[in-house]
Parts: sequence; structure tokens; C-alpha cells
Amino acid sequence: MLSLNIFKLGLKKTKDRLKFDGQVGSFQKELVLNKKNLPTLSAVFRIKNAEAYLETSVTSIAPICTEIIIVDNNSSDNSLDICYKLQECLKEICNIKIYSYKNKLSIAGENYYKDLSESSSLAAYYTFAFSKATSDYVMKADAHLLYVPLALKKIQNKLKQKRRVIIFKGVELYGMNLSFERYVFKNDSSFTFIDGKSYEELQFNYKLSKWEQLRSTIITPCFIHFKRIRYINDLNSHNLVENLYK
Repeated sequence: MLSLNIFKLGLKKTKDRLKFDGQVGSFQKELVLNKKNLPTLSAVFRIKNAEAYLETSVTSIAPICTEIIIVDNNSSDNSLDICYKLQECLKEICNIKIYSYKNKLSIAGENYYKDLSESSSLAAYYTFAFSKATSDYVMKADAHLLYVPLALKKIQNKLKQKRRVIIFKGVELYGMNLSFERYVFKNDSSFTFIDGKSYEELQFNYKLSKWEQLRSTIITPCFIHFKRIRYINDLNSHNLVENLYK
């Protein structure tokens, strides 16, 4: 169950909504100002038909990013329009770069490797997307994740320590168990994407000691995974998942 403790930012308790809004604004401004003294960070989004949640996700991570890379894969909704809107609205906060990837991709899951071809590879897609990042660090981001404000501060603290990777997890809205992953890592030649049996896999050319893993991990959840809230729109479809990604 999601604990409200992950939202406690140290803001002063008040019943005055305007005062509280001012505190939140100050918190966000502090995150943006902190970037001047930290290694740069590129959040990399790969999207397809993400109009339902794209703006919320990008806006939630933008305060700590130097740039945001968005790679669209043949969206048929208004995703690209939202991308260009965000590019303009957030131009004082971070640089948003928008790209297209036209290949039809295999859907992650039990049939992924069976249906895989060179052109449909998720690993190739990820490699293309991450090649567009120019910052010191890259972050594997997704449009269906809402990033928790306190987590942004914790990620910045890890960047200040210049960790090779930053490891964290989130909570899924309907209760699916999520694992800790290396979501942030140095933008160098130490990582690569390969195709696994069910989806793309991220590999590094080094191993972390248990001590380094511990020091690189944020224990409290850093995002809320809310993709499945959208399933209500397609309950009668023959194949719900494929319908979402067609």
C-alpha cells in the first residue's frame, strides 16, 4: 500500500491553500536552481499513444532535468501535439527534444522473442533514443510514471555524490510488485541495450559491489506507475494490451 510518507517534503503545515501553493512553488524553484551545481541529466522517454498521461509525467520530472528526450513511435493520438506544447511551456526549465522512430516494434511479453526481427527490436529502439541524450547522466523515464516530488530531491542528492548509477523503484497503482532498477546512470560507453526473452534488457560493463549498490539506492518509492488506469477505455477489446499499443 502506498504510504503518504513519501509525499512529506518538510513544508510548513497550513490550512491556507495559497500559502501552501507558495511553498510548493518554492520547493520546485529550489530543484530547478539546484541543477546549476549538479551534473546534467537527460530523461529519455519512448512514447506511443501517450496523450492520457504524457503531460503529467514529463511535468513531474522536468524540474531536475537539463534536457528531456522524447522519441515517438508512430502515435495515432495527440501525443506529438502535447510534446510540442510541453517543449514551449517548459523551455525555461529544460530543453525538450522530440524525435520519431518509425519501425513497428514487437510488444514486450511472453511472445516478444518469438516475434522479434531486426527492425522490431526494442533494444534498437532504446539505443536510438538514448543516443540522442547529451547530458552527463541519462534517466530511463516513462510517460506512465508520475514522479514523486521528494524523490526528485533524493535523485539530486545522488547526482551530487556522482554515483555511477541511481537505483530506485516505484509503486504500481493496482498493487503489482515492482523491483529496484538502475534508472539513472552515467551517459558513457558503460551501458548497452540487448534483446531478452520478454523485452529489452539494460546491461553494464561493470559490476557494483554490495556497498556501492546500497549507497546508490533510494529506498522510498520514487514514482507512481499509473498506466493501467487507462484500461477502463478498452475493457471490451479482444486483446486489451495490443489495442493500447497498436
